[in-house]
Amino acid sequence: RMQLNLSQIERMPLPAGSRALESVLLSFPGFAADANGAIHPRGAHNQMTYVIDGMPISDQLTGAFGNGIDRSIVQTIELFTGDIPAEFGSKISGVASITTRSGLNSGRRFFGSTEVSASEFDSLGSVTQFGGQAGRLGYFASVSAQKSNRFLDQVSIVNLHNGGNAERGFARLDYQFGTADFLRVSMMGGRSSFQLANLRSQHANGQDQRQLLRDAAVSVGFIHVIGPAATFDTTNSYRTSIAQLFPSVGDTPVTAAQARHLSNFTTANRVNLIRGRHEWRLGADYQ
Repeated sequence: RMQLNLSQIERMPLPAGSRALESVLLSFPGFAADANGAIHPRGAHNQMTYVIDGMPISDQLTGAFGNGIDRSIVQTIELFTGDIPAEFGSKISGVASITTRSGLNSGRRFFGSTEVSASEFDSLGSVTQFGGQAGRLGYFASVSAQKSNRFLDQVSIVNLHNGGNAERGFARLDYQFGTADFLRVSMMGGRSSFQLANLRSQHANGQDQRQLLRDAAVSVGFIHVIGPAATFDTTNSYRTSIAQLFPSVGDTPVTAAQARHLSNFTTANRVNLIRGRHEWRLGADYQ
């Protein structure tokens, strides 16, 4: 079990935009990436779960298979790679529990920043975020975009047919009803459109396969403080994602088309108790 906070992440040499969170996870011991950018914790394949403000996501959030999460929205990352708590379930090799940034308790009515990056392969990126607090209401939002002529790892020594772009948006609202009740609403979405890299033979034949990935999610959480040693929290979330592969006339040696649609609704309810030196967590989930 390991944890990173915002100040530590900001000091790491990471790319701007939606691919940066993958680089954060790869900095932990026991993590490796394959040629398609998929993350493998402890040598396992497709056994990684992200839990963002209580919303579980079990997709492969990599550039080739799913839109990644922008690291600029992360306040803390708690990583489990062994003895994973039962509350997460289903995935056995790695769980990244992510708490996003909030404007509540920031002490400022408004704050913001803009980050712009550029590098070779015509790569451009930008991240703009702002937030603040107005009384009992806190708000935070982030928008990121990136483009590159080397969007995926190339399958040929030369960079053939490998351009792409990605955009993401995130917003979080927090409201404190009193000293015992807190409401959180998180929304995020994004898209990426990119060419599928060619071999020399495919490029000579005019292959022009492309892929489009889109996703959107909303999560509503509520926390009630029962007493000095007990709390109740509930999170209800909905997420949908669409992946489309478009073939072309010059496809060789085979052609392919694809349209996948995945939607998840999850409700998670927890009672947390502290008794002496022990902490108890009781709950029920439905997905």
